[in-house]
Amino acid sequence: MGDPPERGDNVRNSEEDSSLDDLESRLKRARSAHTVDPHPSVPQSGLATALRLAAEMVSALIVGGAIGWFLDRWLGTKPWLLLVFLLLGAIAGMLNAYRAAMRMSAEHESNSRDD
Repeated sequence: MGDPPERGDNVRNSEEDSSLDDLESRLKRARSAHTVDPHPSVPQSGLATALRLAAEMVSALIVGGAIGWFLDRWLGTKPWLLLVFLLLGAIAGMLNAYRAAMRMSAEHESNSRDD
């Protein structure tokens, strides 16, 4: 009742082949016309840069503090692991912010040389 006609899966008629070829050619043209840079270099404002660096530091502190808190509760070593992991989080946050700042500085210098 309403079943499609039986056909082999590997058999295509010429109309399907031509429409697939047409689709492939249109996709190739569209892809070549619209190339996207995977790493766009959009200049950031000073506020955006400051917020990004602050977020780097705060997120590392939160993660370090959470790990220390959970380990302290699990192992019963209150407050020592919390303090150790807060210190490690602070160090990691500063290191991440430093790396991000150096990367942004290098991008800024390369963009100013190109202009």
